[in-house]
Amino acid sequence: MTVVEAIKKWLNVNNVSVKEIEIDMLPAGINTLALMKSPTNQVEEYIDGSQKRTEYYTLYIRKESQFNDERIDNNACFEDLENKVMEWNLDGNLPQLDGKRYCDNISISGTTYLFQSQENESIYSLTFEIIYRKEA
Repeated sequence: MTVVEAIKKWLNVNNVSVKEIEIDMLPAGINTLALMKSPTNQVEEYIDGSQKRTEYYTLYIRKESQFNDERIDNNACFEDLENKVMEWNLDGNLPQLDGKRYCDNISISGTTYLFQSQENESIYSLTFEIIYRKEA
């Protein structure tokens, strides 16, 4: 299982989405979600061959946004998700990785922002930072 699949499963287990979270492509339609790996990462290699890896994954969510009340609700929804992620992390509720990889931390890098807006809908973006150990 890839790291992106583990994050997707973790989000689904925690009831983040009503619909399927797609990988690397945001489908058309309201309330669609996609998770994409960012090109930035940090790797610390240790003498024993193990690694500490920091990677970033961005969740894109398409929401209705024609009216101000919808945009306010969207912002409240994302603020709630940010708080839940912080809570889950503190409780040790982390993505389960395989292949001698162990998640140490997952958090929100920055905050949710409006990525793209059209007449009736907007795409919001939220980036996760995941830190995990990879044994040799």
